[in-house]
Amino acid sequence: MNIDGEPTESSPLLHVPAPVFVGSAQPLPTITSTLARIQYVSIEELTVSDILGSYDPTASIKTSFVLIILLQWRINKIQERISPRDVWDQWSKEKNTSLTVDQLEALILEVWTDFVTEYRTSQDIENVLWFKFPHEEEGTRSVRGALI
Repeated sequence: MNIDGEPTESSPLLHVPAPVFVGSAQPLPTITSTLARIQYVSIEELTVSDILGSYDPTASIKTSFVLIILLQWRINKIQERISPRDVWDQWSKEKNTSLTVDQLEALILEVWTDFVTEYRTSQDIENVLWFKFPHEEEGTRSVRGALI
């Protein structure tokens, strides 16, 4: 933008306004700490409350965070290295990974469907897709749902 507020060649193509928090702003949970906290929870028993812990944001920010966590968990499962000693071990580990990925995909679809069953404003949808959460406690890297 130039001095007059007019767009220039270096202006961003999309304007993403900062999400509005209701009440006091809470510190944002990190992706890595949340994944570490829930990694031993069975996917069949996993709830949104397990993922959020004590974090209590608006519905759109909650959906954004839950989707980011589930998508990142899915990526991590797909990228896990399998180093079995024999063919049977390799097959069973790949089968378990495939089952876990399928369960995560079903949960991702369920979270998104729950969000869009009610009327949502464009701001709500932008928050789900573009809100940034820190990847690590001390790092500067952040993750947006639309970029996973």
